[in-house]
Amino acid sequence: HTALMPAGPAVPHPGVDPRTLAHTTAHSLAAAINAKPPPRIFWQVSGDATGGTALTAFLKELRVALHRLVEETLATIYLLNLPDLSLILEDATDERKALVRGGVEQWNRVIAEVSTPHGNRVRLSDLYLHSREIFDLQGGNAALAGLVWQAVKAAAT
Repeated sequence: HTALMPAGPAVPHPGVDPRTLAHTTAHSLAAAINAKPPPRIFWQVSGDATGGTALTAFLKELRVALHRLVEETLATIYLLNLPDLSLILEDATDERKALVRGGVEQWNRVIAEVSTPHGNRVRLSDLYLHSREIFDLQGGNAALAGLVWQAVKAAAT
């Protein structure tokens, strides 16, 4: 599957990559836009969701990043959302897991809403549907890339 992935940065594992969207926008977005070909997969949410970024601040940054990607490239952007992070809370109470799951679902609703105005240029690739598979992976980033590619192919149809 990784041979089918478009060129671009490695796929981070949810909850491990500490970078925020604001950091990426400030330090990497221009280079990504100018890359030939530009990246088609955009997954920059886990550092914000797990690092304390306010959802409104993330929403503002996401709007800016998507606008730039759509306006400054010809690429179709596949926007990935969050998998169910409650699945990695092994020792948490059911109540705590439900709160985390609700938070993830709220972030994913916002991500979906922000992608909508861009029509077919930004397509939501739903990783939430593959949450269990993502956290059960044994093959590291290569296996994760395969699941991401499945989500992208589903969004492309």
